[in-house]
Amino acid sequence: MALTAKQTTKCPNCGAIVKSHRVCKECGYYKGKKVVKETEE
Repeated sequence: MALTAKQTTKCPNCGAIVKSHRVCKECGYYKGKKVVKETEE
């Protein structure tokens, strides 16, 4: 069993590099939908 490199892709909403099948940590979008509400700090 060999280790494989992690797959990354570009977020279509903001252009950030994200892991495949994950919510973008920069903008909170996944598959074109906002799934994470931004909080004000």
